[in-house]
Amino acid sequence: MKEIQDKYLYKSYEVGLLVAARANEQRFVINATKLQKLLFITYGSYLAVHNKRLTDEHPQSWPSGPVFPKFREDFIAEDFSTVLLGDKRISSGAKNDRNLAQIIQLVFKGFGGWTVGDLTAWCIESVPCQATPDNGQTIDDNIIRTFFNSLINK
Repeated sequence: MKEIQDKYLYKSYEVGLLVAARANEQRFVINATKLQKLLFITYGSYLAVHNKRLTDEHPQSWPSGPVFPKFREDFIAEDFSTVLLGDKRISSGAKNDRNLAQIIQLVFKGFGGWTVGDLTAWCIESVPCQATPDNGQTIDDNIIRTFFNSLINK
């Protein structure tokens, strides 16, 4: 497999807010925990399909599953149910990125309707989290890519 470049496309907050906005647009219930899981699945799916890091931070393995810690810290009090596509914190590049839009749609098709509990359990049991101690350690992109490649290519 090709080596993953250690460059990223967007800030994690841009992608997280975009996922929240798209979830609201499609009337999926969204909160901070569900958003973290959907952000992880979006990150992994993008990595598998495009072989590029999507965000400026890597997901970490926490007891509650994968977390993007800076995004969590910066948006701990955010009401994600009110985020819209017109949010100025989301760059036009992220909003207009067709590859990203396709990945988000793929993620919503498979996981958008899942409950927070189901998403959390699935993520915790996933190979990337099982391979990484849940002590805040960064989840290796190669493990994430391999896992999501196996899901997407089924």
